[in-house]
Amino acid sequence: MHTTAMDAAEHSVAYERMEHWFNSVMQDSVLISAEDPKLRVFGATGQRILIFPEDPVDQLVGIMLCIKLNCITEGRLVITDVDLSSINGEEMTYQHNHTEATGPMSAAGWWQDARPTWMLAGTKSPSSKVVALSRSPEWHAVGLDWPNRAATPESAVVFADFDRDDDK
Repeated sequence: MHTTAMDAAEHSVAYERMEHWFNSVMQDSVLISAEDPKLRVFGATGQRILIFPEDPVDQLVGIMLCIKLNCITEGRLVITDVDLSSINGEEMTYQHNHTEATGPMSAAGWWQDARPTWMLAGTKSPSSKVVALSRSPEWHAVGLDWPNRAATPESAVVFADFDRDDDK
């Protein structure tokens, strides 16, 4: 990991965003393929589900982490390498680098979103045929917006008065 933020406060926020992602999103989540027949069953439980384009084997999870962590730190930290092993993967360690080919994770998905989200708004809920239009979480909602950046209230209405120029 490389620090690119010149401001120590931004470095701290970037690190805290990664902690939040692991502790509040990844922890106790179900990782599953979009094509898995059990997806609807898990969706009915209300459990947080991270849907992958293919089976979430260690290699794909490692690639996702490399992509997502770089997105959520927004260039303040650069995650260069991720090493991942699991009991399901027979404790074999898979090493990933931020420059490697990302395979199925190159498709657009929540893993390429800088927000603390694990499902893109407007996607179908796995437990129903209803399309969810709820807002994705934002960093300022969990106190992890960048310092010195004014947070706009979610319900703010901005009015603009533009003069009409008929001479053009």
